[in-house]
Amino acid sequence: MARDLDTFVSRLKSIEPRLDVSEPELLEQFWQAHPRFQFFKALPWGSNLLDIGAGSGGLAHWKGWGKLPRPDLNLYGIDLERGEFCDRYAGWEAINLDEELPQFSGVTLNAFYASHLIEHLASPERLVEWIGGRAEAGAKVYIEWPDPKSVDLPTREQLREFDIEVVLSNFMDDGTHRKSPDLATLSGWLREAGFAVISSGTIDLAILGEELFARAIDADTRTMGYWSMTGFSLYAVAIKSTAAVRATPGPAQ
Repeated sequence: MARDLDTFVSRLKSIEPRLDVSEPELLEQFWQAHPRFQFFKALPWGSNLLDIGAGSGGLAHWKGWGKLPRPDLNLYGIDLERGEFCDRYAGWEAINLDEELPQFSGVTLNAFYASHLIEHLASPERLVEWIGGRAEAGAKVYIEWPDPKSVDLPTREQLREFDIEVVLSNFMDDGTHRKSPDLATLSGWLREAGFAVISSGTIDLAILGEELFARAIDADTRTMGYWSMTGFSLYAVAIKSTAAVRATPGPAQ
């Protein structure tokens, strides 16, 4: 194990900046290649997007950041508490998803976004089922979560001993993590909810992830590069079919 860790750390420390771009340009290129950003920027005009696990509400910044401004998007947020930027959302519900499901009465939701949220839930399949019941025909969903294999990565504390600072490395670094499905399981939940998976896989941005890791001046951006290099995150994009809408009963209670 020690020998494997030494090899792993040596690889990380061997990564050096190679690209002739500024830090702001690199950050923008990284996100333009990321499926999370692509999903957000490519949504149909005027979409009502439900940001599930919205945190501070920082997703609202993406409406005006980077190429293709999207001031037309209407954001609705869910988290345990009201986020710092919740005033930039059209609506917000402060709820515990393990105890209750969202309402947003009277709102037509046609896009759903959950980034690193389902691993915190006791029954993430229940949320996916609810999304399927609430989604209208053509609605799109983006889900991103840790690969269950991330339990095999070094811990954050192990990396810190080598002066490598990341927010999270091993799945168990976060004590609020419960379980993480593999890609086949999550895709199955989406299909059962009436969605067709149109894109999925491991998030690996290759040279962009390496460059971000090598240049990062803070732990947050370094972590995004590290996750890319290690294949930490999985993602799935799916769309609700008209036939599924006709066959799906009302939202789960």
